[in-house]
Parts: sequence; structure tokens; C-alpha cells
Amino acid sequence: MTVIQRLAGIITGCCLIILTACQAVDPPLDPPAPHPLLGTTTGPYVDPDSIAAQWVAAHPHHPLSDEVERDIASKAIARWVQGPGPAAARETRRYVSAATTANSMPMLVLNRVSDLSCDTFEANAQHASDDMEEWTRHVAEGIAEREAIVIVEPRALSNPHCRSAHRDARTAAVAASATTLTQHAPNAHVLLAAGDGTGIGVATMVKLLKAANIQQTAGFALNVGRYTPHGQTERYGATLRKALGEATGRTDYVFAIDTSRNGAGPLDGTCNPPGAELGHTSSLGGPLKQAQTLWLTTPGISDGPCGTAPRSPRGTFNPDLAHQLITGA
Repeated sequence: MTVIQRLAGIITGCCLIILTACQAVDPPLDPPAPHPLLGTTTGPYVDPDSIAAQWVAAHPHHPLSDEVERDIASKAIARWVQGPGPAAARETRRYVSAATTANSMPMLVLNRVSDLSCDTFEANAQHASDDMEEWTRHVAEGIAEREAIVIVEPRALSNPHCRSAHRDARTAAVAASATTLTQHAPNAHVLLAAGDGTGIGVATMVKLLKAANIQQTAGFALNVGRYTPHGQTERYGATLRKALGEATGRTDYVFAIDTSRNGAGPLDGTCNPPGAELGHTSSLGGPLKQAQTLWLTTPGISDGPCGTAPRSPRGTFNPDLAHQLITGA
């Protein structure tokens, strides 16, 4: 090989190296957008003043205190709001302010009318709707311009025992609440409670949600305060989300599942049932259509004097119930 040939080979090789190095490199892909319910926060808020945390603080020497602190009180759990209007505003303001300071997402469950009887609504339908609107305005004042996940009325739409007239009145009250929140708490992520996938079919629930102004909200929540297994509820949620999109023309609905007490399989009963277990802890993220797992009920809260807690008043924290959920016993 001559000197000229060797030089030509070297030059050719160098050109190939230079061309390879200069080839255009695809720019890095943009990171996926955060899930809407995560907003600008780092995740769900762990409330140091939750019902479970209050019980731990009041019972430091109880044999179950460490267990409750570790497995329940240290987790992100929603705050239920159900007191009179001005008190609800103050409670909401304190809770949302603390979550905002922690750069976390507060979670609120509004429970104003769910526990009222069907007959109450039939007799006072307009009053109930007006009252709901006024009460929700107080809650919205507590939220103000800040972000929060707000679940509206756990059982108002999903009570299968109410006749159509009763259900229409409940639906109107939920609609009033949804509209008020979107108007006066513009950064709130409002989710309408839509049952747990049992008792009411998808087509009926779509009609109820449309009548309750779901078009103005972010989406819906399932299994609030219930025990239905996660897989079953998730499948129902995906079907309901698709049906809502077809019925309203929107494809961006999100949905969340209360996973606080649904870690076991099908259970015998819905009131402090034996065998219930904790479910997936609160988490926000993933694709838009993915179910968000949130503890919307405090594990250990009694459903009433029934099941494994026959002498436990409804709404009170019971450490034995908490222990049963932690251990699955």
C-alpha cells in the first residue's frame, strides 16, 4: 500500500468519525405531565391532626398505640367535613392551609346530606338543595384559591333504597354543591361520589352523574366508606369513565378509589365486617385514565354498633377495629 493510499484511508476514517459524531441527536422526550389530581404538589397530605393521630396522642401507653401510629396515623387520609357552615369553613381553612404549607394535596370528603333519610329529601327538596349550596359556599371559602381534592357526598347518589323522587332531590343537592365548588374554589379538584359498583348499574349512574353536573367537575370517586375489593371497583370505574365520556363528549375524567379498607376479598356485610384489611395507601400519579388510590376513610372509624364492633358508635375511632384491619384478623 502506498503512502498516498494509507493517507486516503486515514482521511476517510476520520471523515466517518466526524460524520457519525455530527449526526443529529433526537432531543430528550418531555416528561409526562403529572396526574391532574397531583396538581403542583408532592403528593397527598399526611395530617398530623387526623382522627387516628389524635387517638395516638391521647393514648400513648395503649398496647395498640405504636401499631396505629405506624400503619394508620402516619398515612395520608382524607378529612371529612360535616359540621355547621361557619365551623366547616374554619376547619377547612386550617386543614387546607396546613397542607398547602407542606406542599401536599389536601383531601376533603363533604358529608352534609348523605346521612339524611330519603323522606327528608322528598318533604324538603328545595330547602335541602338551597341548604347544600349555602353550606358548600362556606367550605369553598375555606379552600379559596388553593388546591384540594374534594369528594362530594359519599352516599347521596348511590342509595338504592330511595325512590325516584327522593333520588332526584339528592341529585339536585349534589349538583348545587358541585356548581358552588367550581365557582368559589376554582382550583379544587371536585369528584362526585358514585357508589362502589354494586346496587346501581353503569347506565343509571351515568344519568345521575350528569344530572349532578359532573361535566363541571374533574370526575368521580368510588367505594367511599365501603369495602368492595379494589379489582372489582377498578373495573367498574374504567367502564363508568368510558360511558361518561360517550355520554358527555369529555375524555379527561379522572377517578379515585377509596382503598382504606378494601384490601381483602369479598366480605360478609358492609358494617364493620370481619376479615376486612387495609388497602393500598394514598398515591397520586400515572396516566390520566388510571384509578387513583386514596384513603378517603380513616381505618378504625366505626360504621356503627354492628359487625365486629357491636358497641362502637358510628364515626368514633376504635383501636380494635384498626388492629383488625392491620392484621386481617
